Amino acid sequence: MSKQVYNVREAAEAFGVSRDVITRAINAGDLVTLDPRVEGQAVKVRLISADELWRWMRNEDRP
Repeated sequence: MSKQVYNVREAAEAFGVSRDVITRAINAGDLVTLDPRVEGQAVKVRLISADELWRWMRNEDRP
């Protein structure tokens, strides 16, 4: 995996799961998303770090 940040679609494709699986994990709090902002305004896109995706896939607790 060479990317450091994924959107929901990219994460699903990279890890071989559906977008719904990623979205449910985010909504359940199992996957933590980043909070991107432009000029102080939140951007309406869910981004997930590669490290967070690997942690979730290995079913590890967050540090």
